Amino acid sequence: MPKNYAEISHAIVAALGGTGNIEAVTHCMTRLRFVVKDKARIDTPALKAIDGVLGVVHSGEQCQVIIGNEVAKAYQAVLALGMPGAAAPAPPVKRQLTLKGIGAGILDALVGTMSPLIPAIIGGSMVKLLAMILDMAGVFEKGSSTLVILNVIGDGAFFFLPVMVAASAALKFKTNMSLAIAIAGVLVHPNFIDLMAKAAQGQAVEFAFIPVTAVKYTYTVIRRW
Repeated sequence: MPKNYAEISHAIVAALGGTGNIEAVTHCMTRLRFVVKDKARIDTPALKAIDGVLGVVHSGEQCQVIIGNEVAKAYQAVLALGMPGAAAPAPPVKRQLTLKGIGAGILDALVGTMSPLIPAIIGGSMVKLLAMILDMAGVFEKGSSTLVILNVIGDGAFFFLPVMVAASAALKFKTNMSLAIAIAGVLVHPNFIDLMAKAAQGQAVEFAFIPVTAVKYTYTVIRRW
């Protein structure tokens, strides 16, 4: 059932202390980001209880209301309320550097980068599971081209995981996606993989007189040295 974002936005603004307590509002991929004047006027339990609100995060002078993929609709409904400063981007918030803040930033970067990859990883896993079941059930002979193709489809998301992580990270950190993919693509290039295989067998491999350590990057997100 479609959500009534006019009602949801009205309830959100009311729980934030009304339009008079809001200096500006903007949004990211899943959250409405409000800059408020007085955090004490925010009714956090009421915010979390609103149907359509998935969560609430307080960060500095910002109150971030998690809406989900339809955040743009909620944002337009908030703008329709005509609150002051709604059309302007939220001013940058100066944050004090703390261990908790650093940890939260690292966690946000990891979650923001890996979350978009979950559907592809789950899809690949399901295809590989299907291939395994068909193999165990004897529906196809071992080494059958059908099983090979199914395994290739299932392996796609894992084999090119470095490239997918690079693209997702480029979106998260607002950098050039083509450049990120090009850099990650080097790591899964067949010639580079062959060189790493030779290095693993003890053959000397170097780049500009610098020894290259044998590392396999396919199927990898973080490599431990």
